[in-house]
Amino acid sequence: MTIFNSLDIQLAYYIRERIGHGTVRKVKDKNAVLMIIATKKGIETVINLINNKFRTISKLDQINKNILTSPKYGEFSKTISLSLNTSNDLENH
Repeated sequence: MTIFNSLDIQLAYYIRERIGHGTVRKVKDKNAVLMIIATKKGIETVINLINNKFRTISKLDQINKNILTSPKYGEFSKTISLSLNTSNDLENH
């Protein structure tokens, strides 16, 4: 789940289109929109996109603790090996 300012709604739709998964909806009574990726395939796609881009162990641990240890996504730990980016090159996109 990612929250965007309502002025950035086009960015939320662009990201959803590029990933190929997710929904975008307006948050009631707020100046915000929510992008939610709930399908297993969508979450796997996002994890693969951000893998090897982590700079701190705490972010890596969050993915491991909150997603990869979940019984719902248990098969990911068999196919995805998360790693830190320890290089000094910040052009890692």
